[in-house]
Amino acid sequence: MNEFLLVSVLLLSAGQIEAAKDEAGPQEKAQSAARLKFMKEKAERFTFLTNGAKPNELELVAQPVLRWANPDSFVVDSATFLWLANRRAQ
Repeated sequence: MNEFLLVSVLLLSAGQIEAAKDEAGPQEKAQSAARLKFMKEKAERFTFLTNGAKPNELELVAQPVLRWANPDSFVVDSATFLWLANRRAQ
């Protein structure tokens, strides 16, 4: 069986704006939750298929496998999402 599977990791940036230094705890949590919701909605828009005679649609894992920021490049919040085929990462 000569089937190639699409390997994909999606990195979504929720913004390129530098975070305010004096954000309050509850406000920061609410903003983080809103950014996560935005990134999940964007990830759900993608559809990936396996390559081969019988293409199968890959399933998006609901939660990102990694959330990160890069203050040096002004990336406030980003996420790495994973898609599965037969419960295996692709």
